[in-house]
This record gives sequence, structure tokens and C-alpha cells, in this order.
Amino acid sequence: MANMLIFLALVSHSNVLSIEPARIPPLAIGDSFWVTIKISDCIPIYGYSGAIYYDPTVLEYRGIKRGPFMRRFQSTALWIAPQSVGPGYVADFGEALYNPSRAAFGSGVLDTIKFKVIGSGSSPLQLNLKINDTLKFDWDLSTRGGSTVEPLAFVNGWYGSQSLEIRPTFNITPGVANAQELPSATWFTPVSRYVVVWQDRRNGYYDIYGQQVNTDGTLYNSNYVICDSTGDQLEPAIAYNPTGGLFTYALVVWADYRRGLDSADIYGRLLYRGSPVSAADFPIARYPNCQINPQIASLGGKYLVVWEDIPVDTTNLYFSYICGQLLNYNGTVVGDTFMISGNYDGYYYNYSPTIAASDSAFFVVWNRKSVTSGASQVFGRVIDTLGNLGSERTIVSGYSNFAFSASCAYSNTDNNFLVIWTGAGQTGNNTFEYLTKIKGIIYSKSGYPISSPFLIYEKNNNADSKFLDSIIQSAEVHFDGANYLVVWHEKYGPGIDSLRGCFVSPTGNVGDPFGLIGAPYSQAFPSGTKGSGNNSILVWQDFRNGTDYDIWGYLGPPIGIEETTSPKSEIGNPKLEVYPNPFREKMIIRYTIQDAGYKIQDMGLKIYDITGRLVKSFNLSTRYSLLAPPIEWDGTDDSGIPVESGVYFAKFGSETVKVLFLK
Repeated sequence: MANMLIFLALVSHSNVLSIEPARIPPLAIGDSFWVTIKISDCIPIYGYSGAIYYDPTVLEYRGIKRGPFMRRFQSTALWIAPQSVGPGYVADFGEALYNPSRAAFGSGVLDTIKFKVIGSGSSPLQLNLKINDTLKFDWDLSTRGGSTVEPLAFVNGWYGSQSLEIRPTFNITPGVANAQELPSATWFTPVSRYVVVWQDRRNGYYDIYGQQVNTDGTLYNSNYVICDSTGDQLEPAIAYNPTGGLFTYALVVWADYRRGLDSADIYGRLLYRGSPVSAADFPIARYPNCQINPQIASLGGKYLVVWEDIPVDTTNLYFSYICGQLLNYNGTVVGDTFMISGNYDGYYYNYSPTIAASDSAFFVVWNRKSVTSGASQVFGRVIDTLGNLGSERTIVSGYSNFAFSASCAYSNTDNNFLVIWTGAGQTGNNTFEYLTKIKGIIYSKSGYPISSPFLIYEKNNNADSKFLDSIIQSAEVHFDGANYLVVWHEKYGPGIDSLRGCFVSPTGNVGDPFGLIGAPYSQAFPSGTKGSGNNSILVWQDFRNGTDYDIWGYLGPPIGIEETTSPKSEIGNPKLEVYPNPFREKMIIRYTIQDAGYKIQDMGLKIYDITGRLVKSFNLSTRYSLLAPPIEWDGTDDSGIPVESGVYFAKFGSETVKVLFLK
């Protein structure tokens, strides 16, 4: 029997770059349209330089307009129009603060770009943009990287239509207008249902909404409001705390802009039996600084909420903190806010915190970026339920390391943490190898490394290609009761997105990567949680309708194949061979039964995809043979429709062979 797939991911969002609208429907030849480049929840920056790529047989560049984001922080910010324009690309445009008294941060529009439709067909709209957090600036985009590498999460755009296979999934926000984004989920034990929360723009501003989901994927009642205060409410996270007997709660936290566009606070609200309590939301961290990107975990009778804390005064340009606040299970604040990371003489940004809990303490992990060297590193710290801080641990260090999107999870079978991160390595002076990779390390629950860093997944990019062959984003990890599950968002060339994953054992053994969700356009920012028993849910923001983002979910079958095999199949001693493997056009399948007393048609020859869904079955009319005629599979399903490239399983009786189909 295959391993049961358990989806668990807590997403940390910083520096999200997106094209809006995410899709432009097909237009008549000669028509024009505008798209905007938006940055969301960025750490303090002083400038950016960018490029956008498209299909020159379909679209033509017609102009660019400067956005308001950087000028919000300095009216004299320097804007540079595109310095390089050619068929299929617009490059070397950007903006920089001039002798700044403060850095830019938060969210806004960078630029607006106009295109004209000149041919039939569809085209990706793919970004290649870097941001600078130093006062020196490099406009040259001839090589990716330049003076700094940043943890940018790209949500690219699309003109026209796209059709991909859709696996069994369900819409959590059906029929809702505008965008629903950045979901987070927890299992609510008293009602035996999942609770999913997200940021929601159905009313013109971002609010926080929620939904209960049954274990069969049906929705319990309808979407409900958690907070719709003035201004935007963004980046929700949720955790359930079992303390309290009959009165057990989950706590939802978010970044709240009710004070103004550049003044975010951390707010929270309790849920009882999966729905908001009658009491209003309440502030958890409300200071002159800007608090963003909250994360939450529970242990015993306590919650620990952590976040990025960005000073807004003009004397401290170069730093941000990671701060924390303890709360009781019923939402009452315990003690004062405390600093988890330091600014180290004002030349480091601390950002993107993530948190997990063992049976005795919390483990907070975050990224730290050096202003002087540009290196991004990973640090961690154990914190007990009284707020006592353990020693700060350096997980990834060194000027040649560029480690982003750290995440951590706890194994209650081996009593250890797995910390993962994504990034690229430096091969020379300001030259970076674009080998997008995920790495990990095992830490004890007391905060000490017990393994060396090891590779989890790696994807090589062609540094000369305008389109990055693969970009790994939003890598997250949680424990499913037996293994760690690492989940990430991967881009396969122009306009093709996918959610992928792999299992890692508690001792650090890494399994093969597999596909999770595939659908048209973009699926991004996966999150999820383990339920009771083997139940689990994965949620993400999904643009498959081509109009706006919805929240979708997946209560999936096991990875691989789970099928009852008859005693006759076992006794028949089947044999199965496939070649070539991998294959592109066709695959030859040879099958035999060693015991001629059993029928080949009793065995069945079937092809399954990575989710366990049957895609192709073959009619085997031969009664028995040690020399049965071979079967050819041309990569189509039972309806004759070509399947997507990826991992499949050929199954004959009790024999299973994994095959890789390439296009």
C-alpha cells in the first residue's frame, strides 16, 4: 500500500511580485490592454529593476507608466524608463530612492505596461525583477542576480487561454467576486472539521474570511466574516488550542491596516466551534512600527504569535526585527511583546518568520539579510511557554549563501525539527548560479543541529534563457505523523505552474518528488493541516477560472496507487517491464504470468497518475502466456486525450513500475 498523503503547510509571505490582472481574456487583433506590476509585503527596499517577457508573435509592447509605490516614500524618487526593448521583452526599467531618509516597504503598484494584440494565440507575461536593499544600485539586467538576490515570489500573468488537466479538487469560495488569497488552515477537534481562513477582496477592500470544511470536502454552511474593519486586513494565520475542556478555541491573527496604508498592526480573533466568538477582534501588537506577516502556533495552554516588525522612524534605515507575543488559550495577552531577533548594529533585515511547537517549547525560524554583503541566512531560537529565550542558533550562514523562505516542522516520533529553505549559491563576485534548490537540516527539540545540511530538491535553470525554466517558491514543511512533507510551488517554463512535494523521513532520508495539483493558469501559496487519523487538507489560491483568485482545496487519495489485489493475482506471479523509461512518444510494456494456470485478463494492465487516478486501461484478451504480446502506450488517456508530462505508474496485478513521461 502506498503512503497516505498528508498535506501540511504554513505559508510565510514576503516580497510577492505579481502581474494584475493575472489573466487578460482573448481580444481581437488590434486591441490593446494594460497590466500592472504589483509588489506586496516587501521588506524595506531602496529600488528595483525589472523586465517582462512575452510572445512577440502574439503581443507587441506599446508603453509603460510609472506607478505610485516608490513616490509614496519619496516624491523625488528616480524612475528609469526601459533601456532595452526588443521582440518579446521590455527590460531595464526601474526606480530608486534618491538620498533616502527612509526605505520603502509594504504594498503598491510599481509600473503599468501596455500591450497590443498583433496575432492569434496566447502568451505568458513573465516577470524578471530584482529589488535592492542597499544604497548602491545596479540597473544592468544582462545577468540575473546583480548586487543582490532577493526572496521574490513571482505570480506571473497570462494573455489568452490555457488548458491543463484538472485533478479532483473543490472550490471553497464558489461564486465570490474579486480576489481570495493566502489561505491558512487548521483542524478543529470539537466539531471534527477543518477551518480555512484567507484574505478576501469581495467588498473592494481586503477582509478576513473563514469557512468550515467537512472531511469529505463539502462545505459546512457558508463563508463568514472574521474581520471587515476599515482599511485592509491581510496575511491571516490560524492555530487551534485544545486546552479549555468544552471551551476550546482557535485563534486567527492577521496584519491590520485600519490605522493607515503604512501602519500595520497585528490583530486577532477567537473562533469557537469553528465560528467567530461574539467578542470583537483585538490588538495583539499595536505600536508606532509596522507589524506584518504574522505566524502562530499553540502549545499547552498558550499561543505564540510572531511577526516582522519594521521601524518607521528616519534614524534607523537598515533593520527590521522578529518579535513575539504569548497569549493564553482564551486570547488574553500574557506579558509584554518581546524581541526574538536583533538588528545587529542596524545592518540586517530579519524577516519571514515561521514557527513550530514540540512537546515542550516553540521553535521560531527566520531569515536575516545583510545590508552590506547581500547574503541571506537562516536563524532559529527555542522559546518556552513562559517566554524564556534560548540561544540564537545560526542554521545557514556565510556570505556565499543565499537562503530564503525558511520553514520548520516537528516530528513527535523522533522528537526533532526539520528546517528547510530555498535559495541559490554564489559562484563568483556578484555572479549567482541559478540552481533553484530546497535544502534541509535536522535540529533537536532543544535547538541543536543533529545532522549536516542535505539536499531535498534541485532544479537547474538555463542562465541564458529569458524564461526561467523553473522557479521554486513558497516551500513549506510539516509532519504527517510518519514523515515530513515538503510542499512547494514550482514554475515550469512560460506560464505553467504546479504544486509539488516530497516526503522526508525523520532521519533525513528524502523521497522522490511528485506532482500535487495541476490546473490552468496559477496555483500558488499552498497551506494545510493534518486532521484526525489519516485525514488532511491542502488549500491554495487558484486562478483556474481565468478571472480572479479563489481558494481551492484537495482532500486527496494516496500518492501512487492503493488497490486491492486478488489472491489469484498474487499466486500468478506477474512480471512487468517498461522501456524506454523516461519516454517521450511511446512506451513499450511487456507483461507475463509465470503460472500458466491464471488468466492475464484477471490481472489487468492499467496506468495511474501521481494522485492514484486511473488514466488508461488496456484490454488484455490473452488467456495466459509466458510470451504475451507487448503493449504500446502513447501518453494518452482512455478518451484519447494526451496526458501531461510527469510521473505515472504502470500496474499489472501486484506489480507496479514508476515511469516518467516527457514532452
